Amino acid sequence: MWYLSCCLDFYQRLTSLHGPRPHEADVKVLLALGGWTDSTGDKYSRLVSDGGTRRKFVSSVVSYLRRHNFKGLHLDWNYPKCWQSNCNKGPASDKANFAKLVQASTTFQISEEECSC
Repeated sequence: MWYLSCCLDFYQRLTSLHGPRPHEADVKVLLALGGWTDSTGDKYSRLVSDGGTRRKFVSSVVSYLRRHNFKGLHLDWNYPKCWQSNCNKGPASDKANFAKLVQASTTFQISEEECSC
């Protein structure tokens, strides 16, 4: 429980930076998912390969972002199909399916009910 309360307090403090400040740029705090060290294995391939899984992920992420006052999600899966730079490991469908996930995510901004993944 300590970890959870620590992180939620951190989220609150971090997202309190939102908005324009005098003499500063407008600040928007995003949550990031992925990255180079997180791109091993097939977890993202499994995530994007099924429309139902994509819809559930987008719905869960949007709910989480809203609950914690984040302004968006940075999806850092830079090389779909290429797991840790090995482009022979992932299925060729990763690229198209990742595009469907991104499309579903942007559609979700319009209306949660209108999401067609």
